Amino acid sequence: MTIVDLTWKFDVVGAVIGMIVGLLWAPWSSMLIARPPLKDASEALGLPFRCTACRHALGLGQVLPFVSRLKHRGKCAHCAAPIPKGELTNELLCVATGAAAGGLVGIHPWLPALLALSLVLVPMSIVDLATRKIATRLVYPATGVVLALLIGAAAATGEWRRLGVAVLCGVLASAFMWVLWFVYPGGMGDGDARLSLLLGLGTGWFGWQGTLLGIGAGFVIGSIVGVGYGIAVKKYLKAQLPFGPWLAIGAGLLMWLAP
Repeated sequence: MTIVDLTWKFDVVGAVIGMIVGLLWAPWSSMLIARPPLKDASEALGLPFRCTACRHALGLGQVLPFVSRLKHRGKCAHCAAPIPKGELTNELLCVATGAAAGGLVGIHPWLPALLALSLVLVPMSIVDLATRKIATRLVYPATGVVLALLIGAAAATGEWRRLGVAVLCGVLASAFMWVLWFVYPGGMGDGDARLSLLLGLGTGWFGWQGTLLGIGAGFVIGSIVGVGYGIAVKKYLKAQLPFGPWLAIGAGLLMWLAP
């Protein structure tokens, strides 16, 4: 069974769809990760978009930082507070990730699930790098959404066994990470175990081999980056980095390159 396709077929229509979805998701995800605690129920869905500082509702031209940066010099039009760099980074990465995921996966019934999974990993990784914590307010809802979309893909293709394998892979991947956390809690956080359920679902859609390769690739990438960082700061084995982003990259590459 071929797990990874290295012929690099690129679906332009899928890329355009992914770019549009990424563009729509970007400002909402930025608000969820950057804003202070919600003040009222109307903000529970991230609408309307508000300034981080003054919480004034933002117009369409201010929602996207890379547009507002040109139009308002990167500042809120109401209070002149600068737009956080993390929001700009998140939105640019969301658009690029959506285009890459859509183009490499192509038009398939499972594209919505993999696209949703890929896009939620962008703000999750940014939060983990900044705070060393997995944003469960992103991971938990995303797990439910991805599962629902995979159920829809199974209904469209009749591949219910494939769905069962994906769910089992998600459960086993999470269980494996929980065991690692219990044995050596200093090596990774409990958030990585929660994230692994989501990653196992996506990679498991391509079989248990996909989960092994995806999660395994995350371990390899994380180890290489960790060793390199340790050498750079001369802390060697004492240097610690968030593990979630590397798990996300490994799983993302597997899902995008799976035939």
